Amino acid sequence: MPSPTASEADPLPSSPRRGSSARSGAAESGTGRGGGAHGGSSGQAGGARRGAARGGSSRGGTERRAKAERAARRRPSSRPPRDRGPRDHAALDARTARRRTLWRRTAGGVVAAAVVAGLVWLLGFSSVLDVTAVQVGGASPETLPAVRQAAAVPPGTSLVWLDTSELDARVQTIPRVATVDVRRSLPHTVTVTVTEREPVAAVPVGAGVALVDGTGFAYRTMPAPPAGIPRLVLGLGVAASPSDPTTVAAVRVLASLPADLRGKITELRAVSPYDVSFTLDAGRTVRWGADTDDARKAAVLGPLLSRPGSTYDVSTPDLPVVS
Repeated sequence: MPSPTASEADPLPSSPRRGSSARSGAAESGTGRGGGAHGGSSGQAGGARRGAARGGSSRGGTERRAKAERAARRRPSSRPPRDRGPRDHAALDARTARRRTLWRRTAGGVVAAAVVAGLVWLLGFSSVLDVTAVQVGGASPETLPAVRQAAAVPPGTSLVWLDTSELDARVQTIPRVATVDVRRSLPHTVTVTVTEREPVAAVPVGAGVALVDGTGFAYRTMPAPPAGIPRLVLGLGVAASPSDPTTVAAVRVLASLPADLRGKITELRAVSPYDVSFTLDAGRTVRWGADTDDARKAAVLGPLLSRPGSTYDVSTPDLPVVS
């Protein structure tokens, strides 16, 4: 049996290939259409990815550059410093000078404070200047023990902190002392100089007399007046005192008289500040009157005593009377 020819054998199987080809073509055609759409979206996505990549790359580059700049600033520069010019150098020198001045003042203040603190401790609180001796001058043998007792300084008292006014007041309480002078003598001595009262009259008290000084202060009692001291007789019930006008007038009259005449007075009488008189050793009486124009009265009385008489009245110095 003769074998079929190629043209006879092909017709049956060729149809499926054509259908398959058609389908393939349709599929290819569909694929081409879908592929076109898919390809468009893919292209857009790729573009977005490339843009994002470029944006990320740009941000990363910026960050890298910032890090590099910070690292460069932290690294010491090997380049020599730039010359700032005369103006900048002058400002720098001025700042340096101000800092040095501030340090010097601070150091000087600290040193000065330390020196002052040391001196305060040395002079006021250490035993370097403690009082170890009290010297008394101007006191009579009778007054000296009382002055030493009043001027005693407690052991351990610093000469710097010694209250001289308080010591002065203690010594001033002694009746015979008129004035006191207290001085510090470095390094350990206190010097106390006193001036004792001098009697100008003697006021009868009890069985004796009280000595009165030039201020009218009665400071000491004795059995009898010392030689050359006149007896002072005051008004009834009047006690001698610097605050009593009659006493003050009497001692002022005595102070106005010349020393040779004052030594001849045996008794001084003062009934009031306006009635003062005295008796001389020869028994003559002088009426002085008020405690006024004392210098004028004393000048008139001297020549007047050369006249004979027993009473000499100078109460009115322009019209003296001798009787």
